[in-house]
Amino acid sequence: MTEPKLEKTATEARQAERGKPILAILTVSIALVVCAFVAIGLLNADGDMLSIGLIEPQSETATN
Repeated sequence: MTEPKLEKTATEARQAERGKPILAILTVSIALVVCAFVAIGLLNADGDMLSIGLIEPQSETATN
């Protein structure tokens, strides 16, 4: 017994339609990530990344 062949258009076969809503979501999310990086950069303007715990202190070893 063979199953009937289903034919769909390209738009029906996709899970969602292309368009401006998807572009808007991607644009807004990228803008928010950029704003977060700028905010972190401004809050850490003095360059002290140790104080906010982003990097681990390096142990100083004598190589002399």
